[in-house]
Amino acid sequence: MRKQISLNNLDIDKKEQVFLSFLSPEAIYLSSQENLPLNKRIFKNEEISPNTYSSISGLITSVYNDKIVITNDFKEEELSNDKKKFILDKISQKEIITNLKKNNIKTLNDKLLANLLEEQKEVLIIKCFDEEVGLVNAPYILSKYTEKLLSLIDKIYSLFCFKKVVLLFKAKDNNIIKKCQENIGTYPNIRTRLINNYYPLTNEFINSLVFLNDTNNDSLILSIYDILEIYYSLKNSLYAKPKVITISGNVLDKTYLIETKIGVKITEILDNIREIKDMINIDCHYFLNSYFKIKRLDNLEDLIVTNDFKGIFFNKKVNEEPCINCGKCYNVCPVYINPKNINDKCIKCGLCSYYCPSNISLLEKKGSDEHV
Repeated sequence: MRKQISLNNLDIDKKEQVFLSFLSPEAIYLSSQENLPLNKRIFKNEEISPNTYSSISGLITSVYNDKIVITNDFKEEELSNDKKKFILDKISQKEIITNLKKNNIKTLNDKLLANLLEEQKEVLIIKCFDEEVGLVNAPYILSKYTEKLLSLIDKIYSLFCFKKVVLLFKAKDNNIIKKCQENIGTYPNIRTRLINNYYPLTNEFINSLVFLNDTNNDSLILSIYDILEIYYSLKNSLYAKPKVITISGNVLDKTYLIETKIGVKITEILDNIREIKDMINIDCHYFLNSYFKIKRLDNLEDLIVTNDFKGIFFNKKVNEEPCINCGKCYNVCPVYINPKNINDKCIKCGLCSYYCPSNISLLEKKGSDEHV
């Protein structure tokens, strides 16, 4: 088993969280499998390509990096939706499976949800946190849609004959834990468990935390994002599925959670949120989806919110210094390799780069001719 690193004293988790929305963009950028003509009228909730819907109404005005650009007319004109709305109390197991297969709904790690549910596991574990360090999207989503998601989880429990459902929280997420526990009394089949702020969290490690000394670990592990996908798929309104991103980093004194739409340019979001815009004009690095410097970006111009986009971190540029052979990178490596000589066992968690006192981006050295 990989070793787990405790992040209980991580500074970014202590920042004040600010909730904002940006739901009226000037334009959105969506991939299309068809050659749609310019000036074609697009309606809100119109399917552009499989499982990709326009969240605004407007005209196709150009093509940008193989994506069509839909310029917002701010009329919010929708296609008529005559699809049957689901009633949770009356829905069947077969209807859920059929719906998920029809809409090709997948988990974050690209597995078909219908296939996973059909495996008939005994215990359902739902991760109510983001695994990437610094992100706080999952707790926000569960907090905002608590009743809807808990009702669906309870229905899945009964329809798929799970013996137990466990909601897994990180102990640092006090607010959402409290809110869920206030509602959980209505659902006696749903239990909660708190874990320390460990990283990286593998399914093997999660099972060991949930089952403790119980050797029966026949479990299905999903995330709260997967439950959200199921809910909006059943509701026949995938276009309306909320999209939340985290904007943070050591350049910012707060962590911002932005509710926005798929296809929005990050630069437009930043240009319209002055309290962020004014603080990121200094020289800084941009890191995608994790505070631990896993993927550094050269610029933000082409960055568009997609389904797998979770957040961006603005970190001050620091000077890289020679290695001092302190061994900290090795001590925090979950797979017990020397990050100075990264090999194929590397899981790209970013811990070595984060803890390096010489500010060496060890992951970026992998495969290069540069010697550490």
